[in-house]
Amino acid sequence: MAVTPHIIKLTAGEREKLLQTKTLIETNLRKHYTIQKLAKSINMNQTKLKKAFHQQFGVGLFEHLQASRMAKAKELLLTTDLSVKSIGIDMGYAHWKSFMRAFKKYYGVTPGSLRK
Repeated sequence: MAVTPHIIKLTAGEREKLLQTKTLIETNLRKHYTIQKLAKSINMNQTKLKKAFHQQFGVGLFEHLQASRMAKAKELLLTTDLSVKSIGIDMGYAHWKSFMRAFKKYYGVTPGSLRK
């Protein structure tokens, strides 16, 4: 028997706060966020933030961050001459090798292969 997920009732203000959180993540890809800091910034408890974000956008907070980073990295690889190392740093990775592994896992090819 399938379990029906619990629907969280959100006010218009809470939906706006979730949108603000999504925008914050998308516009500050270099920054590392914790659930605790994000929840505090919008005055929502951590559990509600995680569940409400997933309910509202169909993906978890960190999955959204990774997808946003990978999409921007791909765009930069295809439209600029920035080095892979520079792009990795711009996407919030402390080490370019970590970026390369994450990119390959996400897209199935290395950043250099995509660029060629």
